[in-house]
Amino acid sequence: MNIYQSEFLSIFKEGEMLIQSWSARVLDVEDYKRELCKFMDLFYKFKPRELVIDVKKCKLIVPEELDTWMAEKVLIPIRKKGIKKLAFTIAEDALVHTAIAASLDKAKPIIQSLYFSGLDEARSHSEHVKNARPPKFECQTNANTDSIDIDLNIDSNDLPRFLTSMKQIEVDNQFAQDHLNQYNTLTFREIEVLKLIATGNTNKQIGQSLFIEESSVKSHRKNIKQKLNITSQFDIYQFARCFHLI
Repeated sequence: MNIYQSEFLSIFKEGEMLIQSWSARVLDVEDYKRELCKFMDLFYKFKPRELVIDVKKCKLIVPEELDTWMAEKVLIPIRKKGIKKLAFTIAEDALVHTAIAASLDKAKPIIQSLYFSGLDEARSHSEHVKNARPPKFECQTNANTDSIDIDLNIDSNDLPRFLTSMKQIEVDNQFAQDHLNQYNTLTFREIEVLKLIATGNTNKQIGQSLFIEESSVKSHRKNIKQKLNITSQFDIYQFARCFHLI
């Protein structure tokens, strides 16, 4: 049963399920927020037990600055009413889907998102079990440039976790670039010691592993901290991780 209709959004009620289906009409952030507020009015009125979000035709790339508003106005209220999972269709526009997945990944402590290829699958998500498949990479070198194109074949439900991992790689690479000159001042022996410190070894254990005196390990520790300007164990771990020592 159609309970709401606008140029941007249709809302249907099927038993104890509400379905919001976005049209292909181009909308801006204010349109999006207004329509979601209308949806929440109907959510409080009908008190559904399941929600399906059909974004297949949606054209809005949800900006990051909307994440807090979404959490406060939509996701947290929904969770307080007992909804633990949201079923989403996959947007035809890859950028739209990526933005939605990234936004909902941040909201994972609040609510879990599931992704389905079509609306029929999303409707039956309570009984639906997806078979996960490992990521598949296909790389192709562009002969005209120094770039490499990568095609990623991944289960849509794994996308938020994959995006988080990719962002961490980006942060680690930037850290390595910013601290490369410092790292290059380390001797080979200091790098060995750094690796063993990062993996939780004591001075005695490091000395036994490298066949050196414990006093030498202490001296190496001091030099490492000075050269890298290290003030905490986390700094040690970060250098070791970003420079692929662990």
